[in-house]
Amino acid sequence: MLVSADNGPINILRTVAALFVVLGHARTLLLVDYDNAPHNGAQVALYGVTAIGHQAVVVFFVLSGYWVGGSLLRKARQGRFSWPSYLADRTTRLWVVLVPALVLTLALDAIGRRYFGAMTACVGDPRYGGVALDQRPIDGLTFFGNVFFMGGIRVPTFGSITALWSLGFEFWMYVIAAIILLSFFVLRSSFAGAAGSFSSSSRLAQRFSSVIAFSSTSQFGSSELWSPRALPASIHGPTASIRGPCSPCV
Repeated sequence: MLVSADNGPINILRTVAALFVVLGHARTLLLVDYDNAPHNGAQVALYGVTAIGHQAVVVFFVLSGYWVGGSLLRKARQGRFSWPSYLADRTTRLWVVLVPALVLTLALDAIGRRYFGAMTACVGDPRYGGVALDQRPIDGLTFFGNVFFMGGIRVPTFGSITALWSLGFEFWMYVIAAIILLSFFVLRSSFAGAAGSFSSSSRLAQRFSSVIAFSSTSQFGSSELWSPRALPASIHGPTASIRGPCSPCV
C-alpha cells in the first residue's frame, strides 16, 4: 500500500531528519571538532545530537524516494507515465528551494569574503572541519552547473553550500529509478506478448489439426479407412510377406 504524501507521522519524521541535517552542518561551521571540545556531559549530548546528520540524510532520502517511487509506480501501472511531466515535476520541486538558496549563498558569500574574510569559517581553520569557504567557487559556470544538478559531479558545489552534492545525486537517482522501472515494465510486456503469441500459435495448431481430422473423417466415412486393413492388398501385400507365409493376411 502506498503512503499518502499528507501522512502526518511520516511528514514529522522527515521534518525531524531535515532538522538533524541542519544541526550537523551548523556544528561544522560554528563549533570546534569534538576532539578539541571539553568532554563534559553537556558537550557529549550536544555533539551526539549533532553527529547524526549523515544518518538523517539517509532517512530523508529513503522517505522522499518512497513517495516519488510510489507515484512513479502507480503511473507506470496505469500507463500514464510521461517523461516531460515526470522531469518537470522533479525539477520544479527541487528548483523551488535550490535556486533561491543559490542566490542567497551568492550574496552572503560575496559579503562574507568582502567584509569578513579573516574569519576562521572563511580561511579554513582545521578546528572547524577545515572548510575554507573563500576557496569555494561562486562563478557563473559553477552556479548554473548546480542549477542543473551537476554539483559535485561535473562542477564543484557552489560557494559555501558544500552539501549540494546530495541534491545532484537525488535528482539523478530519480532519473535512474525511472529508467530501471520503465525497463522492467517494457521487458515484462515483451515477455507477456511473446507468451501470448506462443499460446495463440499452439491453439491455432490444435484447431488446424482438428479441422484436418474432421475433414478426413467426413471424406472417408471413418478413420478406420486410414488403417492398413482398408488399403488394397497390392499395397499391404508385401507387409504380409514380411510376416511370413504362416501369418494370415487379413
